[in-house]
Amino acid sequence: MKRSVPRFEVVIGLMLTLGGCDSSSGDPGDPGDPGTSRPDVGDIATTSDEAEGEDPGAYVVPNPSGKGHGEPCQQDAECQFLRCIAAPTVTGGQFRICSKDCASGPFAACTLEGPDYLCLRTSPSAGNDIVSFCGQLCSDAGQCPPEYGDCRVVVGAQKTCAVPAVP
Repeated sequence: MKRSVPRFEVVIGLMLTLGGCDSSSGDPGDPGDPGTSRPDVGDIATTSDEAEGEDPGAYVVPNPSGKGHGEPCQQDAECQFLRCIAAPTVTGGQFRICSKDCASGPFAACTLEGPDYLCLRTSPSAGNDIVSFCGQLCSDAGQCPPEYGDCRVVVGAQKTCAVPAVP
């Protein structure tokens, strides 16, 4: 039997929960309303693109003249990050691509190499050599290397270069 909670209990619970929220600085958000506050900058979570203490001088591309993320390759030495990976999520197993692991760390963000890359976070069971790897952003297939043939959403919400989906 399903139990329903009366609306007034939900409203009271929300009021008590929200009434206890406050910034650790005590700095009011609106001087006219003592019940509002602004979060401290320290309360806002950072992403790998904004990691504190990151030394920009420590960022190194091992092979700057190598192929970029998502470009077809046959061996590690061809790639900027010395990783030529199997990524059937985007290649359908037809070829390997250059990429790097974008799962974590201060230099993991794919956008460090330019705005045309994104981190594709896939399932460990997808068969990719790396679970989270950088791919190429696109809006149409004409922006992709010819080996791909398509530009579509594979994971997430943004389009990436990929082989056509198998119906």
